[in-house]
Amino acid sequence: MLEMMIALSRRLSFETERRPKWWFWHLMKNLGLENYSDDMAFTQEEVDEILDAVIWRSYSPTGAGGLFPLENPQQDQREVELWYQLNAYLLERY
Repeated sequence: MLEMMIALSRRLSFETERRPKWWFWHLMKNLGLENYSDDMAFTQEEVDEILDAVIWRSYSPTGAGGLFPLENPQQDQREVELWYQLNAYLLERY
């Protein structure tokens, strides 16, 4: 998962003026993981549940709960390949 997020961050950086580090943390925010740290009390199950939602595409049809949530999706994002989700996200947001 980490390797995929790094690769996506680099690709998003290539497509925009933002740096990969910014994109990585933006994706973490989209997942709701930006505040998780060693100092925070959380269970491994909480993190696993979030990551499983991405892996098994059990997020909402709009992509909320996934890497690329959309305001106005053209189709159910659970059925769209990740690459196309990324492109739709860029078109909608940037």
